[in-house]
Amino acid sequence: MKKERHTRKRLITKLQETAEKLGHTPTCQELGKLFKDGQIKASWPAYQYYFGTYNKAVRKAKLPINKISKHGSRKKLLEDLKEIYDDLGRVPTTDELKDFHTKGKIASRYSFIDHFGSLKNAYQKAGIDLAQEKLKTFEKKRTLLLEQLRRLPLEDKQQLTITKVKELHKRGKISCPATLYRYFGGLNKTAGIIGCTPVKVRKYQTEYLLDILRKEFKFTGQLPTWNYFYEMSKLNLLPSPSTYRYRFGSWNKAAKKAGLC
Repeated sequence: MKKERHTRKRLITKLQETAEKLGHTPTCQELGKLFKDGQIKASWPAYQYYFGTYNKAVRKAKLPINKISKHGSRKKLLEDLKEIYDDLGRVPTTDELKDFHTKGKIASRYSFIDHFGSLKNAYQKAGIDLAQEKLKTFEKKRTLLLEQLRRLPLEDKQQLTITKVKELHKRGKISCPATLYRYFGGLNKTAGIIGCTPVKVRKYQTEYLLDILRKEFKFTGQLPTWNYFYEMSKLNLLPSPSTYRYRFGSWNKAAKKAGLC
């Protein structure tokens, strides 16, 4: 089924129809619920995308703007947000904002979206630098990971191969390889940072890799598959197929380079 494409005119018409059915201007939360139930085809992010903020779309539809409820003015909304930020010492998560809203300490996050376009805009208006906060969170996580790595036994630290890291991750000792790559740039760089000797990576000559392919082709009478090489590499009988992908761009390109197809 072809997906219906949104237009500014169509969105305004739908918003007016929804307001007429509800008897009032729908809130972002109401639009989200109606969209989830399949009663409308565009939720509030579509209005935000096409008009800048949801309230701009409401004005364009010539509907009354929803009041900010008991939390008062836009200024009060920003003050409440800044107070929670100061109390936590960091940007609150979405779940924490929901919790604070349930306790009556702050307006719903939809109120911020209604009046500022997005939570990001609200944080900026409140004087909270999200880029700096993201950097602080990154550095904090990186420090925790380093502490985690330094607690490992010496024999584990000296064998930081991807297989070893996966094994330690399964045992709950350290984070997964992808996390280490993200925060340190690779396993060898991670080993260097914690003062260990990086594991030497086995390097194959290009002609040697191609020769292996040719020999396997001659032995089996057909082009060897990726899965076959993968299974054999786990037994250390053949190079990993990933080596071919990194060296030649893809498995098929390696086969063409070897003159097999």
